[in-house]
Amino acid sequence: MGMLGSVVLVLLGALANDTRLGKRRADLRFWLQALAPLSGFLGIGAAVNGLLCVIQMLAYLGFIRHAPTIWLGTTTAGLVSLLLGLRFGYPMLATLIGDRLTESQRGLLERLHKQLVLSQEPLGAAGIAFGLFCIAINLIR
Repeated sequence: MGMLGSVVLVLLGALANDTRLGKRRADLRFWLQALAPLSGFLGIGAAVNGLLCVIQMLAYLGFIRHAPTIWLGTTTAGLVSLLLGLRFGYPMLATLIGDRLTESQRGLLERLHKQLVLSQEPLGAAGIAFGLFCIAINLIR
C-alpha cells in the first residue's frame, strides 16, 4: 500500500473513532468534523485502493516466504481499507449507482453497510494501526 493510501486509511480510521477521539481532545474533534464532508470521496478511494492492494498482494503470494510480516500487514491493511472504504463510501455510491442495482443487490449491500457501521470502531482502530504500519514501511524503503 502506498503512502497516500496509508494516510487515507489512518484518516478513515480516525473518522470511524471520532466520538472516542473527540472526547479526549477537543482540537482533534474540530479537524474530524471538518474532514467528515469528504468521507464519501475518501471512502470510495480507500475501497478501490484496498481492493487493488489485496489483489496485488495475492499476486505476490510467494513473497510471504521472504517477509511474512510485511506481506500479512500489507494484505490486512488492504482488507481494512476496503472495509472502511465501503463503510464511508457506500452512501455516496448508493446515490450514484443505486438505481442500476436490483432490489436484492441493494438489500445485500444495505445489510453489509449496516454490519460495517456496527463494527466501525474496531475497524477504525485497525485502520489506524495498519495505516501507521504501512507508513512506516514506506518510510523505511
